[in-house]
Amino acid sequence: MPFVPFHSRFPDVAERESRTVTVFDRDPLPQDTYVFAESYCDEERCDCRRVFLNVFSKSGMAFLATISWGWESREFYREWMHGAADEEDLDELQGPALVRMTAQSPLAPALLGIFQEVVLDDAYAARLKRHYRMFRESVDRKEAHRPHGAGTPPPGAPGRNVPCPCGSGKKFKRCCGE
Repeated sequence: MPFVPFHSRFPDVAERESRTVTVFDRDPLPQDTYVFAESYCDEERCDCRRVFLNVFSKSGMAFLATISWGWESREFYREWMHGAADEEDLDELQGPALVRMTAQSPLAPALLGIFQEVVLDDAYAARLKRHYRMFRESVDRKEAHRPHGAGTPPPGAPGRNVPCPCGSGKKFKRCCGE
């Protein structure tokens, strides 16, 4: 299931509406500003109703954690997985949870705590759901207007050889464009 950064399709909205948290004194997190960068599923006809949040430290742009948050009921995700999900899968699908199949830094559990206690309020939850709908509509439009040469990047996507907009310093094709 390919997750694509929200900012790759909606850079202006992402610039205005991405959530950051500044931590001054919270063990074990060092003083820093932490960026929660959204990614959504780009799979055609998928309706997973989830977001992946890649967490970076603003000072070093170091990747620290990937948090999954699904806002539907456990029963929704059980049906979505056609009954194949165990309890651990459902914990991650419904979230918030650290993504098990992704490398996490030692700070990831503390960042999950910050997400649960500080970041995920009602207004932010509504914003993530709105961003999900925007992203899914862009996927549906892409599918409806796909040229015969499948694999053509969507309009507005960065060129493959330009620096990735996520700030990694890598070329787009070797980072978020893979």
